[in-house]
Amino acid sequence: MGIELQTVKLLLAAKAAGVDFGDTLTIGRQDLLISPSDMGAALASFGDPVSAEEAEALSGQENRFSDALFRRLGARQVDSLDISDFEGATLVHDLNQPLPAEMGTRFSTVFDGGTLEHVFNCSSALANYMALPRVGGHLIIAVPSNNEMGHGFYQFSPELFFRTLSSENGYRIRDVFLVPMFLDADWLRARDPATAGRRVGYNAPRRSTYLFVIAQRVSDVPIFANTPQQSDYSAEWAKKGATPDIQGHRIGGGWKTQLLGRLPQGLRMKLLDIRAAQVSADPAVLTPFVPGQDRLAD
Repeated sequence: MGIELQTVKLLLAAKAAGVDFGDTLTIGRQDLLISPSDMGAALASFGDPVSAEEAEALSGQENRFSDALFRRLGARQVDSLDISDFEGATLVHDLNQPLPAEMGTRFSTVFDGGTLEHVFNCSSALANYMALPRVGGHLIIAVPSNNEMGHGFYQFSPELFFRTLSSENGYRIRDVFLVPMFLDADWLRARDPATAGRRVGYNAPRRSTYLFVIAQRVSDVPIFANTPQQSDYSAEWAKKGATPDIQGHRIGGGWKTQLLGRLPQGLRMKLLDIRAAQVSADPAVLTPFVPGQDRLAD
């Protein structure tokens, strides 16, 4: 995946919120997938208007890679990490394997614009990402969340990043968003399922939905010293001595889900069709966010 309109807005929102791009590392060399007009409009919406010529250069009309964009964001040095140097990466490493210690804690910002889903050992890859920023630096991730089956090995949920990019692992989440890709549309800000007390899901019909994550490294501690666990299961396991509910309660499954599984097939199909046509964001866990107007959490 490369950098399209929404990803440009993600980077601009990060810059507006104080993220330091001085020493930037991209995971893979990032292609630019944006028109000059969209690039110009995105920059203008964040108070950084450019000429038509500048918009052309920043949108990859002369060079398809994103180094010029990151320099616009304040990068003094732009490095890239890949499994080979076939596109000119400055660091070569297989993300399925643990990162050499000398590569870590070097960068002010690490950006993955769509590599994690292509790495089979994604927990190792994520641990590697987390080791790369220095304390105070940021990790920015844009990966598929829904309607991208076949694009890579995986699609991701907010839960994964809230559980991994945690204080226990030396991080704090600044924001997580669900975003329709390639469209000039607003985002949805996701709550932490652990604090919301429910799962965060969103099945947007017919649209590729991506997950945007911005997290800051706050301490240099061992990463994944304890294996992350899904929050609603952890809450259930913590109820020591509780008597199992053999009739009603299921983790993550309300009465509607239980009823649906017991209905006749014909009625079940009609209800599922109705539900698919009425997909909307749950306001308890997903709230509108307008990039360029709303600001990231501190």
